[in-house]
Amino acid sequence: MKNFINLFILVTAFLYSFVISVNATDVKNDNDDKYYMIFVENDYNENSHNKRQEVNESVYELVDEIHNLIMKNTDTYKDPEKLFEIEEENKLRKRNEEVIYLMDHGESDIVYPISSHKDRTIVYAYLSTKLATKVKTYPNVKACIPDQKLKVNSINSIDIIDKEQIEVEVKNETNWKGVSFRENADLHLSLISQGKYNNSIHGIYDTTYYYPSSAGQDIDIYVVDTGFDFRHPEFSNKDEREAKCLYYINFGGILKSPHEEYCYGKQNISHGLMTSDTAAGLIHGVASKANVYGIVINEWTSDLFVVLQYIKDIGFRKNKSVFNFSLGFYLQNEKQKELINYLEGLINSITEEGGIMVVSAGNNYDNIYLEYKNKSYYPCSFKNVICVGAVDTYGFNEELVFPENPTKIMKTQYYRKADFSNYGNRIDIFAPGFSVVEYKNEKKINVQEITVGTSFSSPIVAGIVATLMSENSDIKFNTDSMREYLWELGEKDIIDEIPEGTLNIFINNGKHSIYPGNDEEDSDIEIEVDYDKPLNYYDSNSDSDDESDVNGKEENNENTSGSYEYPSGNYEYPSGNYEYPSGNYEYPSGNYEYPSGNYEYPSGNYEYPSGNYEYPSDYYEYPSSYEYPSNYYEYPSDYVKYSSDYVEPTDYVFQFEPHEWDNDLLKY
Repeated sequence: MKNFINLFILVTAFLYSFVISVNATDVKNDNDDKYYMIFVENDYNENSHNKRQEVNESVYELVDEIHNLIMKNTDTYKDPEKLFEIEEENKLRKRNEEVIYLMDHGESDIVYPISSHKDRTIVYAYLSTKLATKVKTYPNVKACIPDQKLKVNSINSIDIIDKEQIEVEVKNETNWKGVSFRENADLHLSLISQGKYNNSIHGIYDTTYYYPSSAGQDIDIYVVDTGFDFRHPEFSNKDEREAKCLYYINFGGILKSPHEEYCYGKQNISHGLMTSDTAAGLIHGVASKANVYGIVINEWTSDLFVVLQYIKDIGFRKNKSVFNFSLGFYLQNEKQKELINYLEGLINSITEEGGIMVVSAGNNYDNIYLEYKNKSYYPCSFKNVICVGAVDTYGFNEELVFPENPTKIMKTQYYRKADFSNYGNRIDIFAPGFSVVEYKNEKKINVQEITVGTSFSSPIVAGIVATLMSENSDIKFNTDSMREYLWELGEKDIIDEIPEGTLNIFINNGKHSIYPGNDEEDSDIEIEVDYDKPLNYYDSNSDSDDESDVNGKEENNENTSGSYEYPSGNYEYPSGNYEYPSGNYEYPSGNYEYPSGNYEYPSGNYEYPSGNYEYPSDYYEYPSSYEYPSNYYEYPSDYVKYSSDYVEPTDYVFQFEPHEWDNDLLKY
């Protein structure tokens, strides 16, 4: 009995430690010092006509009180030195005019307001857990919420006579002023300018992207993401539009980009390169003439508040501005309602002025509303945004791997919701969940790859919004009217595997007619893409006369090895059913006879050398005159063919640099 009791105590202790461990994982580092967003009630004057809202004196009194609280209780911090480092860094930035704050910063460098909207002001502070608990008890403090990371959530030719006829037909169908054709386009582009393709009805798939010739001209697309490079040939048509970096948002402040053509944050910089290309690239983008403005954020919710506050205060062109946010996060609807309400208020203040916000639905394989946790996915769940889910256009649901060779041919069975895409009654529309993008990486290599996620469904829709606004410049669209227009143009009920309660509408730019593809490319053929070469690159030494057959392969013969040459025509099967042998195949009558005895291993264990192996006393000594390459490997100049006006950058900076402020650009 005693042994049983001891065993029970041991098991109980193990289970208790396991539960504690699981809970600790769920609330990781909950007692660490961290930045907090303090939501403070202020005296708001409804009759004020000032565009920029002033912070009243009571807020600054609270700031002083919190500052003094911190200074008297530095011993409550796990790492007090970190507190003083932050203070010194902020003082240095202010002294060197490297950073500007949207609100009057006040005297403190560790507590300061970062945003104010109606009767709420957000104060930003670096607090210990104990001090955060104390601050929550202060009068007028409605919430004290830890800052949290944001989740940032890849040639047919038309005959000239046919092209002229098609142009007339498309004009009549869409009422576009002009029709442009992008032949042999990426799948994510051709899909949005035709109805649902069915290979048994329509034959060869049409890989052309049809779009209004205005192509988003005179419309501003603001992409809020992790980094941008507008030096790339994808943005080389700067005679038709602007494409530049604006600001870098970090820890409550705004830094102006020292380089208009490129800017990078501290995390996953390629994400922004890909979303901007998807929205507005020359070859891979939807709206190739729209203005593109990059705003860099890192990974904190506070960055989102600051960028929205900046957009609200500085202003934008009403009814000519689209904002793409390929990010989101789940929030507790009750526990974090102060944060949610404030964020919604900021977004509404922008959309009510004619700004249109497009956001991604997230890649959590789940509903945007988790009833059992009372959590919702934001900003997708807000009413005044257009939230975009993803469609599986490459068979990702089955393979669960990125396709190595992105086809430009749609398969009928792939009109279905992507498994990874969130769903629910606040998702407004679905778009391709994959896009082909092109950018230059840190090794100066031009990369073309396929990328996946609702992060890329969102800029596809943002690009379509820009083209519709440009083509209908006489209409003053807002978020609600644009959503209705997208629903009107969209393809209804064509997506399979849509859960009940989720709208089944696939994005379309207004052209629904389906034209047959070129006879030279069969709808079952995929074209392999060499990711380091643009699509118009062909090997000059190739013996093939048909460029479209370069690297071609038959999809339905996946196990074929080597470069088998398929017959030029379709295989003619026998007119009758094939007669299989009447009997089953006769395997050998007996089982294979293994040796009668078991294999005799050596009787003793293998004796390793008694001493440890003696490695050479030092590393290989290269000759003293060996010269290492001074820079990255220089690829041949013709490895990537850029447009003739593209200038190779001499200094490719991938991190944000200290710089002087251009104050003229920051006046309200």
